Amino acid sequence: MHATNVQGGWEYEKKVENVIGNVSACVAVKIGKLSSTADINRVSSILEKIPMSIPSVDQAIEGRFTCRVWFKEAVRVLTAKGVISCPDVAGLEREMKDYGEEQDEKTIHGHPLVIYKSSIASL
Repeated sequence: MHATNVQGGWEYEKKVENVIGNVSACVAVKIGKLSSTADINRVSSILEKIPMSIPSVDQAIEGRFTCRVWFKEAVRVLTAKGVISCPDVAGLEREMKDYGEEQDEKTIHGHPLVIYKSSIASL
């Protein structure tokens, strides 16, 4: 589930896939757990309502809309709805960036995807 602009304009895409074995991903960060199809559908119905624009909270720090900007808003919305708990979205972003940078060189050399559990966001 993510924001994509493959078709030319930004849109929500509900695409549930197993990231294990994805050769283009170097890291995945677990921020919660969906245990049923009902959970997936509930989260998707929340996420599809998030506008494809820079939220007011990010206006001063984001120059343009990207999937990363959408993701931060998605975390805020899911936290507000009680789906996950993330008291520090900027901290989560830093954590994810650090994990990615740590794994990047390893991925280039053929190491598999690593899954981390966030220390900031949880269920």
